[in-house]
Amino acid sequence: MRMGEKLKELVRKASTVVGWRTISTVAVLTACVAFAPLRARGQFGLDPCCAIISTGLNTISGLLKNVVAKPLASIQQIQQQTANFEQQVIYPVSAITSAQALAGQLHTQLSKLSQFYRLPTHSATLQALQLIEQVLLSHDFCNHERVRLLPHEIKACHLLP
Repeated sequence: MRMGEKLKELVRKASTVVGWRTISTVAVLTACVAFAPLRARGQFGLDPCCAIISTGLNTISGLLKNVVAKPLASIQQIQQQTANFEQQVIYPVSAITSAQALAGQLHTQLSKLSQFYRLPTHSATLQALQLIEQVLLSHDFCNHERVRLLPHEIKACHLLP
């Protein structure tokens, strides 16, 4: 026989001997006892296992504070000193700001100066002087032979009426 069949057989025999009301009362009481919360017994003193774990955790905490935290603190201090050095000596904000302002001023002045040099400066009115001025202001290195011949051209211009 199977387990379920044995249980049914047992219940049938019990119901004939005791009755259904008694069986249902016993079942309800058994369920209440099985699912009702029971009081837990309190523990007096520490368990030796807890003391061992506590000691181990305190040891680990001490090692972390002494062996790991001190070198990390010194590394952090060095990094902070490096950052302060960079901000104050290598890349000072005030010097960078003043350099940017100076660059802006120089750009403005140089652009004005560039415009000044582009102004027409033809001031010679005489033909001989116009030749000299034309050669000198051309900025052409190929005219170096012409510079050598300028005195003869000027003499020729003066001889012309």
